[in-house]
Amino acid sequence: MTDKSYDRIIVKDQNGKPKVKWERPTFGDLTMRNEGGRPIIEKTGWLGRTTTYMPSETESVEAEGQ
Repeated sequence: MTDKSYDRIIVKDQNGKPKVKWERPTFGDLTMRNEGGRPIIEKTGWLGRTTTYMPSETESVEAEGQ
């Protein structure tokens, strides 16, 4: 379960419309890992503040960069 860094991650709903669009912050990181076969997205910003998003089974994930 290693984290992989990305420049941009877009989560789309079942109709293909973007629901969440995250970009790597200037002084932080944007990572995604799998736990139990489900993706977990984490955005770590300045001063170590972390926001986590776990897409539902009906959502799709597109990751770009690195």
